[in-house]
Amino acid sequence: MRYWWLLLAPLLLIVIAGCDDDDDDNAQLTGRIAFFSGRDAPDRDDIYVINANGTGMLRLTGDTRQRNWNPSFAPNGQFIAFQGQDAEQFGDIFRIPATGGAETNLTNLVLVDDVTPAVNPTSACIAFASDRDGDYEIYEMDAATGGNVTQLTFNTTKEYSPAYAPDGRIVFVSERDGNPEIYIMQANGSGQTRLTNNPARDLNPTVNPLGNFIAFDSNRTDDEVRIYTMRLDGSDVEQFSLGGGMDPTYSPDVSWIAYNNGNIIAQRIIDDEIEFVTQPITTAVDFAPSWGP
Repeated sequence: MRYWWLLLAPLLLIVIAGCDDDDDDNAQLTGRIAFFSGRDAPDRDDIYVINANGTGMLRLTGDTRQRNWNPSFAPNGQFIAFQGQDAEQFGDIFRIPATGGAETNLTNLVLVDDVTPAVNPTSACIAFASDRDGDYEIYEMDAATGGNVTQLTFNTTKEYSPAYAPDGRIVFVSERDGNPEIYIMQANGSGQTRLTNNPARDLNPTVNPLGNFIAFDSNRTDDEVRIYTMRLDGSDVEQFSLGGGMDPTYSPDVSWIAYNNGNIIAQRIIDDEIEFVTQPITTAVDFAPSWGP
């Protein structure tokens, strides 16, 4: 699976009317957010972590590879899982301490593409997508060692972008019906159920910490990618973002959804207030936020 949505980045470099950068308002934002960006080198993407109030940005990955994508903050706050691409553009799943330090390669298979990791609610397992059996399916492995790999989906079309609910169920994207739709399944892979049914591309689902809502991005309105929410059973689909946006993530206190619209912004759920987490720059785009404690 290759990342078509990276091509949309120039369309997402927008400024939303009514945004401000008031430090007092930003003080409401707690926790830390991981994301990836080419901020430090135009030909390289790195994993960063920043306090949700916009302070203390730290680059976690070094200069060892060109592409580091799709971070997932462990709920215990101790580490971040992410996808690193080798020189031949095959992905491996890595973990790195959230405060910086040595990386651990958890998959490390030759000519296999392991992508889109997500850390489970106990921080003990990581779900991810892999083409190791010929097509992209959802797998789960031990978060500390990469062992005990279990295949959870068995289809002949792409399955990717897993995300955990608090009860261990997994939402994910599947193309088994001809275009990307969002599904949910039990932690062991059983009971796979489609939640969306739309000719648009429904992607990048995330479940809120209460386990009752999913946020995702879709181009179902005027072909512009925006953030939507729905209940865990697929009902009550509503547009959330005021403008374009992708890669949603809920705050641990369930008050905000952060997403990428060129940089990382947070939008409050109760009243749509917007706050910048990262400041817009002209040389890079910030992608794929993951909000941790």
